[in-house]
Amino acid sequence: MSKQRDLPRHKIKGKNHWNWQGGITTEHHKIRESLEYKLWRKAVFQRDNYTCVLCGSKKSGPLSAEHIKPFAFFPELRLDINNGRTL
Repeated sequence: MSKQRDLPRHKIKGKNHWNWQGGITTEHHKIRESLEYKLWRKAVFQRDNYTCVLCGSKKSGPLSAEHIKPFAFFPELRLDINNGRTL
């Protein structure tokens, strides 16, 4: 029997998970999954009234919050609401 089957379900994470790769989650992924980033997205959507700033549509599909100055090149602006727009 596998080691994993002997553990309670809530214990099968981190080093105990079958797909553990040594804690290699990127900074990019950690930020985009953070509460602060999710609150930034929501604030951008609310500010833009859940409307695409390019076409003005509210109905053309799922919305996304985009950084005006790129996420990778301007880390200091990643959570600045003024550096976001709804598409």
